[in-house]
Amino acid sequence: MSEDSISAKSRLSRGRAWALLAGVLAIVTLAVTARPVSHQFAGWRARAHYPRVVLVTFDTLNVWYTDLFSPGAATTPHLDALAAEGVLFEHAYTPVPLTLPSHTSLLTGHSPMATGVLSNDGHVPDEVVTLQEILAQHDYSTAAFLALGVLNARANLAQGFDHYDDLNAHRLGRFFRTADEVLEPTADWLEAHGDEPFFLWVHLSDPHAPYLDPEAPPNVEVRLDGKPVARRTVAQHVRHPVEIELAPGHHTLTWTSVRPPREGDLPGTVPAIELLGPDVIASWIVDPPPDFGAERVLRTPWTLELENPYTRSVNLPITFTGRIIDRPEAQILRDYRTEVTYADRYLGKLRHLLETRDLERDTLWLIASDHGEGLFAHGSGGHALHNWEEQLRTVLLIKGPGVPAGRRIAEPAVLNQDAFASVLDLLGLPIPSDVDSASLVPCWTDDRCGRPRQEWVAYGLSRERTLSSASVYQWPLKAIAPSKGRGGVFNLLDDPREQRPVLGLEERADRSVPTAVHTIRRKLSQTIPPLRHLLEAAASGEIAPEDREMLEALGYL
Repeated sequence: MSEDSISAKSRLSRGRAWALLAGVLAIVTLAVTARPVSHQFAGWRARAHYPRVVLVTFDTLNVWYTDLFSPGAATTPHLDALAAEGVLFEHAYTPVPLTLPSHTSLLTGHSPMATGVLSNDGHVPDEVVTLQEILAQHDYSTAAFLALGVLNARANLAQGFDHYDDLNAHRLGRFFRTADEVLEPTADWLEAHGDEPFFLWVHLSDPHAPYLDPEAPPNVEVRLDGKPVARRTVAQHVRHPVEIELAPGHHTLTWTSVRPPREGDLPGTVPAIELLGPDVIASWIVDPPPDFGAERVLRTPWTLELENPYTRSVNLPITFTGRIIDRPEAQILRDYRTEVTYADRYLGKLRHLLETRDLERDTLWLIASDHGEGLFAHGSGGHALHNWEEQLRTVLLIKGPGVPAGRRIAEPAVLNQDAFASVLDLLGLPIPSDVDSASLVPCWTDDRCGRPRQEWVAYGLSRERTLSSASVYQWPLKAIAPSKGRGGVFNLLDDPREQRPVLGLEERADRSVPTAVHTIRRKLSQTIPPLRHLLEAAASGEIAPEDREMLEALGYL
């Protein structure tokens, strides 16, 4: 890709809908002037100083479930080790708790409103310049290894990557990969390309629901004529294909729970399974019950009577999914914590891969998360719909030669899109002049962060892709209109968990309430109508059937 074409792509149109919102809320654009150096020299200098750039993103990471923000949590020792060798931004945010829009902002330096990638069914415009395109132009090999289906190549975030290893949902029977499944092809790629300057993106989604520990023992057993033919760990939206050999004659096919009791189990805590495509075996069932395709709770084994009337055996494919019903909140939180630790372990394994190949030296590390998870704070278990801090706070950590060790920068607040300009600044490469991305390098080079980012908008989406919650930040104040719970204006330095509003949304204020609190509450009410209009316009398009299946399986539709 030529330098001229990169420049042409960087002239991004914000669109009429964004103009409406910008007219209500002044968005501070922090542009950095490109350095006047030749393209060839700039690329050589970047590769000489940082021959390797490694981006690791954690999906759905609640920052308070890490050692970084909860010392002694003993969940993320490898994250903690990297932070001890680099710079951690303590107040990093995403403007939307959704995977694709957040990653798009990180890799393009633009807000979701600017790119038009507002939801997980979005499509990155060809004219948007990505970080990987710029690095590929400067002779870095580029590769990405993804764990979640919403980042598949159809979203067009693959532009600029030489190798884009996304999800084969058909083969896996699910729309996510575990960290070990992501790291295996990553290791193969490093073996082949480790001696080249490279930009590597590794995405880990283990903390995302269904919080399925890959090392957990099976909890459901399938038996044919009393003999086990498969043992599976069921979790919502995970498909389990099983092929049985059906000899001539009569048979029994049974699903039974082998889940051992766990601390805190309720009387109804038990696996449940559901056949997918039950018509596949319907013709082999003796007197099928009218609802035999419905979910079956395995408090007792569920048995089907089968008959093969032929004189030869047949191979019968069966697919089922399942979940644990009445799982206590305490168990869910333990399982989530286990998943965070599992993902962190593979961050450590990735680092070890680089160390054993003598690639750790001179590597620039960027560690980020796309959004958080509710985990029952403010009455919310998940993300997407909500704008509370547990959904919007993210990890942003930079480590490499020339980056000071053990620095924690509490202020100002930063957005994940600031990572874009920061990486280019560290590499000594020109930063496109129209991005809304501020280099964070001055935060440690001269103890200032340029023009601190003070104002921005955040939003949540309903399953109908309409506005479900909205927030306006004027750091450290935040005004939030939530989808559930008590909204209002919060001072995040005094009340980071949003327990004590300075002023409620409908509350009458006395003279003791600062003017800034009145101002941000009014700005929130003025921001909601154009923001709702913008999201409704974006949601009017059709969703492809394969994308709809994925988004429904992941709980977004």
